[in-house]
Amino acid sequence: MRGKHYIFKRIFGFGIVVTLLLSVTACGSSTDDAVRSDVGEQASEEQPVEEETSEAQTEPETIQESMFASDEEIAEESETEQAEDGREEAGLSSGLTAMQDDLKSSRYNGFLTEEFTKPEDIDWKAVFYVGAGLYDDGKFADVRKDIEQAYADGSEEKEYDISEYGLDIFDGQVIRDFIEGTTGLSYEEMNKPLGLQYLEKWDVYATISTGDTNAVDVSIKSGEKDSDGVYTIEYDNDGKPFKARLKENGDYWQFLSNEWNPEGGKEAAVHDMYSEIISKYRDAVTQGWKEDKLKEEKVSAMCVHYTGDDEALEKLGYYLYDIDGDGTEELFIGRKGTPGYKCDIYKVYYVRMGRFSDNVDIDGTERTMYYLADDDTIYEDFSGSARDGVLAHYNVLASGEVEMLTPIDRIIFNEDEEGGEEHPWYYGKGYGYIMERMSRSEFQSYSDKAEASYKYLDYTSLSEWE
Repeated sequence: MRGKHYIFKRIFGFGIVVTLLLSVTACGSSTDDAVRSDVGEQASEEQPVEEETSEAQTEPETIQESMFASDEEIAEESETEQAEDGREEAGLSSGLTAMQDDLKSSRYNGFLTEEFTKPEDIDWKAVFYVGAGLYDDGKFADVRKDIEQAYADGSEEKEYDISEYGLDIFDGQVIRDFIEGTTGLSYEEMNKPLGLQYLEKWDVYATISTGDTNAVDVSIKSGEKDSDGVYTIEYDNDGKPFKARLKENGDYWQFLSNEWNPEGGKEAAVHDMYSEIISKYRDAVTQGWKEDKLKEEKVSAMCVHYTGDDEALEKLGYYLYDIDGDGTEELFIGRKGTPGYKCDIYKVYYVRMGRFSDNVDIDGTERTMYYLADDDTIYEDFSGSARDGVLAHYNVLASGEVEMLTPIDRIIFNEDEEGGEEHPWYYGKGYGYIMERMSRSEFQSYSDKAEASYKYLDYTSLSEWE
């Protein structure tokens, strides 16, 4: 485990060297391989000279030393000691320092980019976003072209995406061992999408390479270990207070939970954040905010239609609903409707990882309306003109700083496509870039089925928010 073991140099004094030289005794070198102390304990300054081997050590290091240290080595060691002294002065033990280094690494950092209360809810797409240090492209160099083609054939990704961004390839057994080690559960027990495509012929997982990172900064503040070996740490996650529970599992850290931990509790903190949004909407319609101001404050542009309306705060409403199943309700803003009739959504706000965000994917306008379906999916009804329009269907995911909707499929009406006015009906999977022709009756059937699934949202007037 990275950061789990330390090699400490022992530099013998000059007097000992002279004595040994006079005795014409062959000199060697020794290293201390000290296993990291438990959380809360300081590493001992006195380590036995003899070499110690740990079965848990997966990346053994060998350091061959001369009897005399060079100026560069002395300077480097001095800098290391000063850094360790600084961390100890800040109250961070060697054990916590090692854990912090581990959690900052690509191997484990992805576990802290999303919240979860049990291992089954870990977001594997976030964990493997930058590979967790597991991909091994060189191992599959001889069959890479075949793997790339198989991936393209079974994916919505286009071949040009693979050539432009590259394909990350993971050994199947390595992935399964990693999942079991970091959760204590088998791959089959997880029942969660990995964000990877499995190719059985080669027993590999693959995904399009990413050009950015989802890494978060980790700064441990305190930690303790219980009698069951479970560590509970409180840490800052990019400046927000979090609490995580984990324990050692062979060569892995096994993750049990990771939760935003605001003072006063999560529910109260979320309410305060949503109160700020409601206040902005009240000001927007009563003060007549213009489009630039609405955009700056992340308030729906539809508010311009309520300016000067004395009943605006009664007509505009809010609806709280946990659409993504992460335990925190999202805040829907829209126009109050007649009971039983479909209600469109102006905007959706949510709190993720202790941060407020408006969902830029759901932003209703005069031409684009959003509806919540009875299976908790979202439909987007866009009308460009009398000659074109799209009805798109989306799944909703809890993760992602910006993108919350992932496309399922869509129907497209477009008289400017190759079918012209005689055949303007099309069907597309995913984002619908590849369109297939469909009949008028199939088009109408899809539309009718979608509309029948729209939920009535029982919006509460903004004036009633407390």
